[in-house]
Amino acid sequence: MAQILIFGASIAWGAWDTQGGWAQRLKQYVDENNIKHLGSFDFNWTYPLGIPGDSSTTLLERVEQEMDARCDEGVETVVLFEVGTNDSLMSLKDGTNATPLNVFKKNLEELILAARKYQARIVFVGLPPVDEDKMNPTPHMQGFAYTNESLKEYNNSIKQLCDEQNLNFVEVYEAFLKANFKNLLADGLHPNSRGHQKIFELAKSCLLENKLINSKE
Repeated sequence: MAQILIFGASIAWGAWDTQGGWAQRLKQYVDENNIKHLGSFDFNWTYPLGIPGDSSTTLLERVEQEMDARCDEGVETVVLFEVGTNDSLMSLKDGTNATPLNVFKKNLEELILAARKYQARIVFVGLPPVDEDKMNPTPHMQGFAYTNESLKEYNNSIKQLCDEQNLNFVEVYEAFLKANFKNLLADGLHPNSRGHQKIFELAKSCLLENKLINSKE
């Protein structure tokens, strides 16, 4: 038995997927396994906790409260973090990012410390690329852009921290590139249903390989 908490921003929340996003797809997969094994008490609770607009800073402000409300003592806790896209948002005026990279790295370290208070096993889900033809500049925020140069830099910092702290990392950026990523995006920034399915499959494989969830088989 485990409690699985999935934190992030609009991509973890599920924009723009008709099935609720990759985190909801993962919950459905886990729920189907629970139903298949009713009566065995070998079940997992899954909580998709993405909030559109979240950055590493705003996530840090709520993560412990969210975990306090859901984590039961003595039950294995698995935490998935997918954060960094909003941190990478770049000002076209001066080239600065919404969250400077050094602050972003510190925030990630603080998120890890917060999760470890609950003896959680931690997984970071990487960031997908964007379609710069649509996101540089962004149509919804004048004077700002999402660029793949920045996203790759923030994604690599997540990966490096996972290597340093021996945490599981789900490589989304490279997987999207190999799969003709523009066809996996709905608006140039958020995945479409195919893109969310791709992230779900990557995350599910990581969790299964590391025995963090049970197979339905």
